Amino acid sequence: MAKLISTQTETARTLIRRLRSAGSGDAPPSPEELLRMAEAIQGDQALYRELAENLQEVVWLGTPDWQHVLYVNPAYETLWGRSVQSLYDEPLSWVEGVAEEDRERVRANIEERVADGIANPAFLEYRVVRPDGSVRWVMARVFPIRDEKGRTWRAAGLAVDVTARHEAEEQARRSERDFRTLARNLPCVVYRVHLRDGNRMRFFNDALEKLTGFSERDLGVGDVCSIDPFILAEDRPGVVATVRRAVAAGQPFEVSYRIQRADGEVRHCSERGQPVQGEDSRPLFIDGVIFDVSAQARAEEALRLARDELEERVEERTAELSRRAQQLARLTSELTLAEQRERQRLAQLLHDHLQQLLVGAKLGLNVLVGRCDEGTLPVVRQTEELVAQALRASRDLTVELSPPILHEAGLGPGLDWLVRRMNSHNGLVVDLRVGEGTEPEREDIAIVLFEAVRELLLNVIKHAGVTAARVVVRRHGDDRVEIVVSDQGIGFDPEEVARRPPPVAGGFGLFSLRERLSLLGGEAQIESTPGGGTRVALTAPLRATRGGLDPSNGGDGTDASSPRAAGARRRSAHEKEGAVRVLLVDDHVVMRQGLCLLLEELDDIEVVGEASDGQEAVESARRLRPDVVLMDLSMPRMNGIDATRAVRAEMPEVQVIGLSMFEEQERAEAMLAAGAAAYLTKTGDPSALVAAILRVGRGDEPPDDAGAASDE
Repeated sequence: MAKLISTQTETARTLIRRLRSAGSGDAPPSPEELLRMAEAIQGDQALYRELAENLQEVVWLGTPDWQHVLYVNPAYETLWGRSVQSLYDEPLSWVEGVAEEDRERVRANIEERVADGIANPAFLEYRVVRPDGSVRWVMARVFPIRDEKGRTWRAAGLAVDVTARHEAEEQARRSERDFRTLARNLPCVVYRVHLRDGNRMRFFNDALEKLTGFSERDLGVGDVCSIDPFILAEDRPGVVATVRRAVAAGQPFEVSYRIQRADGEVRHCSERGQPVQGEDSRPLFIDGVIFDVSAQARAEEALRLARDELEERVEERTAELSRRAQQLARLTSELTLAEQRERQRLAQLLHDHLQQLLVGAKLGLNVLVGRCDEGTLPVVRQTEELVAQALRASRDLTVELSPPILHEAGLGPGLDWLVRRMNSHNGLVVDLRVGEGTEPEREDIAIVLFEAVRELLLNVIKHAGVTAARVVVRRHGDDRVEIVVSDQGIGFDPEEVARRPPPVAGGFGLFSLRERLSLLGGEAQIESTPGGGTRVALTAPLRATRGGLDPSNGGDGTDASSPRAAGARRRSAHEKEGAVRVLLVDDHVVMRQGLCLLLEELDDIEVVGEASDGQEAVESARRLRPDVVLMDLSMPRMNGIDATRAVRAEMPEVQVIGLSMFEEQERAEAMLAAGAAAYLTKTGDPSALVAAILRVGRGDEPPDDAGAASDE
């Protein structure tokens, strides 16, 4: 605006100079030239006025003595809230609108301007109170307009509304005051470190004094200090390295350290900071906070000590529980083995005594049949049948108590016998699948799994409402066996069954399987839904950790006064020419006595010797060279299968007939595989035994069913 006014003034001066120069001989301007110049001045004036009147800033022009206002634009009315005409009438009336607290300062500035003739520009800020009571901040500039001789000819001014700036500055000042008040009252240290000023703090709050125990004067000069000297020497290198890396990367950091207060107390601190770059993209300062975490550190230390103590106690309790668990496992194993030993003892008792006595009685009755008259023959036959029924019942009970195949051949063959027995006795068809490498080394594990499968199959028969089931035996991992027993029956709700009280009697109840197996290192998982069938998965370790059962079959032995010796004496007194020579091998004296009574009555069979175990059988066969050996299967020192294999390997001309109280197919197959010519049960018809001895001893062709166990 000052430049525009000066341009207009310069045009008028040019016109005046031309008019004056006409009196000194220069040609005066022509009327046309005067008219053009006047029009130019008027055009400039109209342009300047239009420009000034559209400005939002106040523009005015007056005399240097401030006594006359020559021009002021309408913006004056907006800013002051007063009319333009009032300013023309009273040039200094605008001062009355200045706030009272700023008015004297404004008047003094006017007097100073008038005194120096408005020789220099001046700036002044003050407040204006408008008639409506609102206050506006004004920034005014006054500058001189000089003539061609450099004298101040006019005074011009510009007034700008800077209320928004003042309000923003005031808001910033209030925010700073609030921030400082907040920062000083915070329990944590708030700081700003200037990196280009020796890494010293230029701002910090009162919490720094509380943290360190030093006063502001002790901390440094004025507000310049550093916390580094208070950090313990062993923590300082790590803190410095962390902060340097963060500053170099321009990344925030978090570091923990200890400081020593003025009173010598050590405090734990946690510091977080953020490097800030300057306009040159170089690190300028760090803003951060420091927390006193001593209480937390003490709590953590106490927690650590408590945790260590708890872990120690847990380890002790765990060790104790482990010892208890091992004791329970041993007790469970011993219980299983003791139970099985008792079963075996009862089975052995039935086998070694009752059954042998019954077989002996049956053989004696068979001999008696040929000697009694017709009046007593029916009674003898009836008695013989009763003895046979007692033998069968005793044999079934023996098998139920302790299946020999389980202890002799293992879990797989035992399960195969079990499913065939379930089919023949209960009509349950079981699909058995046994994988390789599934035989447990521990006999107690094999016994528990066998009994568990038997109990589960009995449950299928009793409750499932189906006639088929499936048993799958497979490896589970590297050192475990899994047996899955499943059916498509009516199923049940496992939770409901679990809530039922356990049976008073012992045994392998469905849910007691879990406890029994878990104590032996296994587990049982039961899945069943009403109408959706049942699936029970049994898992147990394969690796042996203790020895299995070692029941002794036992024998009652013989001596020189035994029936064997008596039979030998009879044979030495009366030799049977052309008879089949037979060696009797059985660990039960009663059984050998019965066989002797049966065979000695026959002219074409001669008993040449007796033996009570497999090893003695091999030695006797080597010495006596019999035609036929009647070989029992279950004997001490060496069983009948191994003895048969040894006899046949050394003396292939000697034939062997296997005898057993049991009629399992597996036993028959094992005996025949060892080289036996036939396999019969002791409870069978004596005539079948005699026929087999004669056939085998004479080398006759065997019938189609030779070698099969028979009860007939």
